[in-house]
Amino acid sequence: MAIARLKMKTGGAGKAGPHASYIFREGHYARDTTLERLDATETGNMPSWAVNDPVSFWRAADAHERVNGTTYREMEIAIPRELSVDDRTALVREFVAQEIGDRHAYQWAIHTPLSSSDGGEQPHVHLMFSERQVDGIERGPDHYFKRANSKAPERGGAKKGYGAHGGAWLSREDASEAMKALRGRWEGMANDHLARAGREERIDMRSYVDRGLDITPAARLLPSAWRDDAQRSNVIAFRRAVGELVRAEEAGQAMLPDRDAQIIDLEYERAKRAEVQREPVAPPERGSLLAAARGEVTPPAPAVPEILAPSVPAPPAPDVVIQRWTAAHQRQLVAVQAKARRVMGHAEGMERRHRGRVEDHRRQKPVAPKGLLMAFKQASYETAKKAWDKVADGLWRRAQQLKQRVEKLEDYLRPIERHTLHHPGDALAHKKLEQQDPQLVKD
Repeated sequence: MAIARLKMKTGGAGKAGPHASYIFREGHYARDTTLERLDATETGNMPSWAVNDPVSFWRAADAHERVNGTTYREMEIAIPRELSVDDRTALVREFVAQEIGDRHAYQWAIHTPLSSSDGGEQPHVHLMFSERQVDGIERGPDHYFKRANSKAPERGGAKKGYGAHGGAWLSREDASEAMKALRGRWEGMANDHLARAGREERIDMRSYVDRGLDITPAARLLPSAWRDDAQRSNVIAFRRAVGELVRAEEAGQAMLPDRDAQIIDLEYERAKRAEVQREPVAPPERGSLLAAARGEVTPPAPAVPEILAPSVPAPPAPDVVIQRWTAAHQRQLVAVQAKARRVMGHAEGMERRHRGRVEDHRRQKPVAPKGLLMAFKQASYETAKKAWDKVADGLWRRAQQLKQRVEKLEDYLRPIERHTLHHPGDALAHKKLEQQDPQLVKD
């Protein structure tokens, strides 16, 4: 199945040069070619002084852009692995021509890790570009990144602004809509290239909610999480279960295109039947009784159409319920452990910083006086030593608290084996699932 992912990132001062080297895999960012391929690279719209050395453009941005300014933007996009290397390169070139054109300096590179979580390739492109607009005015590196001068553009730096809004402030809703539109353009172009290549796979950049799927997205895992074999196996199994759930949901939508409309119709029929049942039965008229006594035949009253009660769907089979519960529980467990890993990273960072404070405090330990003036310095030494001991005691208690926190988080990250008892992550996942879908847990 083709993978759909596009995210936009920004970088501040001091990050553009190293990131450009990372994208081009230069210097110490070079990778083992047995683990990853650098399939294609390209630059464009660079000023004359950076044409032969694109990384120098980004180093100049680090040096001359204002401290709190944005030195670059980057789109990180997953490319369908079903395309060949040449087709991937053609897709990226066409997308860059559409989205960047001749308006911004840019560079991009296609990285292809040779072994992803499912054993296949994981091609993706890093498209790095400057928010500074190309206006045809030649500027040096110390002039290019200055504040723009609208009255005399040649005296100021290149104007900033990307996209249809050209650097204007956007509300959160407007920014979200602009991002959805960008992802939609990538989806259309990628699917066109898949069709040209004769492939049946397609990508869908919409969220689960927009696609009408009742599925909770899983949290993105850090690379460090993949080093744990048990955790990696759990995530792979969970993703396969989610894939099967997505296909089942889409198949259900194909069979029942508008479930809400069906529910509305059912409610209408129920209300109509209740209205018929509430209608009073009129007593027979006097003329009809006389006619019956004389043997005259009266025409039968029109029959009231019978409204059949809707059929009650049969309860799902036990194995289906177990499969749904397993997939939902696994999803909650992955989310719980992903959050525990994030908190663990903060806790370990706090623990490292605290060890640094302890070491600094140890170096500041007062030294006992010696020599002829020892008696005169003894009082001040004891006062300083008492204060030092008090701080050291507080640091020790804080170290114990941080240690206990890390140990508790490690319990959440322990792999769950067949005979594992009292796993806090498993218990929390069950609790969250019970809150989110109590009927499924009850079944």
